Amino acid sequence: MRSTLAWQEVRKAVGRKGSFWSAVGLTAAASVATLLIRYLLWAGGDNVDTAAGQEALDDQGIIVQLAVVLMVMVAAQIGSWDVSNGTFRYLVLTGEPRIGLYLARVPAIVVLALAILVPYWCIAIFEAFVLPLDRGVAASAGDVVGFLWNGFVSVLVWGLVAMGVGALFRSGGAAIALGLSLYLGGFVLAGLISIWNDELPILLLNLAVLRVGGQGADEFALAAAIPVTVVWTVVLLVLGGARTLRAEY
Repeated sequence: MRSTLAWQEVRKAVGRKGSFWSAVGLTAAASVATLLIRYLLWAGGDNVDTAAGQEALDDQGIIVQLAVVLMVMVAAQIGSWDVSNGTFRYLVLTGEPRIGLYLARVPAIVVLALAILVPYWCIAIFEAFVLPLDRGVAASAGDVVGFLWNGFVSVLVWGLVAMGVGALFRSGGAAIALGLSLYLGGFVLAGLISIWNDELPILLLNLAVLRVGGQGADEFALAAAIPVTVVWTVVLLVLGGARTLRAEY
């Protein structure tokens, strides 16, 4: 039953074509644009030594930020859609426990994160290994694993956070606004906090996720980044779940 519920959540998200397919398409389009720019630079004789390989993956890695923003929009609707549209009461009438209906969204977020990332990953790896450019800076298997891991962790964590916020506020618009504020505003806040204390910014989810994904500053300990990421994610999921269990429908 849990897998069926999760699949239904995936189908509902895919059915909201404006948000889901925009997330997949825009992420892939940005990756293609990055590939074309690098190819044109190579064809024009510029940056020949860094036209493919490790630096290609580094350039493509920037697109993860776009994927996170788009995932927040998709996941916020997953957390709030049924409630805001008045259909959650009918799901409850099926006899399925509310907690089961809520938790079924977690594997759905995993599937949707992969759906958004896989086309982008394929384009990036094609650029790094297949595109016939100079390979002076070759990418290794470790580079690819790190590239995939960073994208998956970032998109998944922020997707779960947005889902929890959506369930908590029961409004897709409010959840998107708060999720993007946490993500984008967190970097600004980290800069301000670092002026006062260089160690405290790791308590922000933005920097903690980056560090867990292998892209954050080395001065932040991984042993601190992992629990910070887990606590932020679990707390927001629990708050969203509590609202789902206690609310009247």
